[in-house]
Amino acid sequence: MSPEQWESSELTVKVDVYAFGVLLNELIVGVAPWKGLASPMAIGFRVCKGERPVTAQPGVEEGEGGSGGSGIREALVEAPPELCALVERCWAPDAPSRPTMLEVRRAIEGWLATSPRRGPPAASTYQAEGKSP
Repeated sequence: MSPEQWESSELTVKVDVYAFGVLLNELIVGVAPWKGLASPMAIGFRVCKGERPVTAQPGVEEGEGGSGGSGIREALVEAPPELCALVERCWAPDAPSRPTMLEVRRAIEGWLATSPRRGPPAASTYQAEGKSP
């Protein structure tokens, strides 16, 4: 849950952007967010203090520390910096600072188009319907 959900602030679509950032980070890291914390209140306390789950950090070896500590897998050495930066933008503490989901989609499509490990993205629904993104 985003900080504004814990603080009973005004909720906007940016709570979904925050949630997407947590999900994207979990996909990159391969570790469930807040692994080892059983209490939702303990998680909420940390989120409101500005803490985030184990994060994807390019160049961090397993167990090296950073914000992830021993939860980081060796494969994260190859974590794409663009996606790591996108995760950070998605879970910004200030909701208006987070990107829109359209900006998120464009960032991912841009990364896919330029990634040496991937080809260009498949035609999006907008392109298939003849619409401009």
